[in-house]
Amino acid sequence: MLKVFLFLSLVATASSLVVHVAAFFGRTFPYAVLLHVGIFLVFIPAMLVARPLGSALMSRVSFNDAFRGAPTWVRKTVKVFFAYAIVNFIVFIINAPGKPPPGPMTPQDVRGFSGHWMLFYTASAAMFLAALNRARDADRMPGT
Repeated sequence: MLKVFLFLSLVATASSLVVHVAAFFGRTFPYAVLLHVGIFLVFIPAMLVARPLGSALMSRVSFNDAFRGAPTWVRKTVKVFFAYAIVNFIVFIINAPGKPPPGPMTPQDVRGFSGHWMLFYTASAAMFLAALNRARDADRMPGT
């Protein structure tokens, strides 16, 4: 199942990146709102597999615990997306009109949300990859 969730997270990361870049050119996609909902389908399971073995269900998970087993470049990528999501959201808030127009999401709305989509999907993929690597390494350990 980890590989399935990793694949879904990677596809959603790529999709959110495409939607984000397209929004800079004034394009929106009708399926973009699904990326908003899809975060919950991958991020909640990612948080569950990120917990150290034996920890309580609602215990806090540190960055190091969540991404232990992920390659360094993957952890750095998550940090870059985190920083970008913050900057992107600040720019969105500064440029947001007072009241959103009725109807589908505008390109500005999509840009505002898609920065967070990219972060959550990238972090989910990193946590699933880390969990796969930890499981692989545990299988290689003698005496287990």
